[in-house]
Amino acid sequence: MSALTACGAAPSGTSLAANGASVAGATCGAYGGDITAQANAVEPMTTREFYLEYPCDLKADEQVIVVLNLHGGGSAGAWQRLYFPVTDYADQYRLVVATPTAVTTEPFRIWTGEADDAYLQNLTELLVQNFGKENIKSFWLAGHSQGGMTSTRIACTEYFGPRVDGFLSLAGGRVGMRIGGNPDCDYSHIFETGELDSAGVAGLPDDSPLAQRYNCEAKALNASIVDSEAGKIYDTRSEATGRPPREGWGGRPAPGTANIYSFANCDNGRIVADIIRLNKGHTEGLEPLITEEIVKMMASIPGGKIQSL
Repeated sequence: MSALTACGAAPSGTSLAANGASVAGATCGAYGGDITAQANAVEPMTTREFYLEYPCDLKADEQVIVVLNLHGGGSAGAWQRLYFPVTDYADQYRLVVATPTAVTTEPFRIWTGEADDAYLQNLTELLVQNFGKENIKSFWLAGHSQGGMTSTRIACTEYFGPRVDGFLSLAGGRVGMRIGGNPDCDYSHIFETGELDSAGVAGLPDDSPLAQRYNCEAKALNASIVDSEAGKIYDTRSEATGRPPREGWGGRPAPGTANIYSFANCDNGRIVADIIRLNKGHTEGLEPLITEEIVKMMASIPGGKIQSL
């Protein structure tokens, strides 16, 4: 049975999640800030658990931004929701954030097409059903590392291509650079990485095939965001084993500065941007102010793909 057949969609302009109603077993609002927090929702087609967070005061016809938030190799939703703490801004920016976990565990936990693509489609349809097709202002894929590579792989597929308005790569490949490729569909693209991440900044170009496609202006420094607070999480395995982290992998979270380089004035309000977090590696969780700035960018695009289906 296909995802569309299984879940369908809510009546046009309505939200089953309005006024604090539960969704897939999850209650509304913020859901803990600890790595030990258990998944609070269940996708009914597969019975796989995931994290779901959304405002409690949504109205039946209110516009929302839906974010599918994917961790990478070693995939763990509990880690990803702290690495990219977008749900801290769910109330302010009217976000619906689903953070799942990959099912394949050998040789380590990782997203695969065979095991996960249908599940991610089912999960998306579940969100459409409960929050209402006409209420989804925009739909974003956000992926860290191999989660970003997975987002790149699925963003232009038959299912996701007509639905994805934006792709946020968190050290997970940049469109037009290495594994990023050149997409066969249209979406806004934000690439974020640490300055010390050997897989990130090295060779970062001043142009972008998306910027060319959308007739954007030349890349320029748009803002520097200074965070006085650290992110929430990092990879503790090096400390646990006594081995030093490999170059560019990252250390403990700390305050920092992030430079935002934008290709301005793109066609149809699209965003194409590169964000470099100075003195950071691959695994330090994002700091609060740069997280909010990314959310502002995500909220600024017109979107509307799911509404038009």
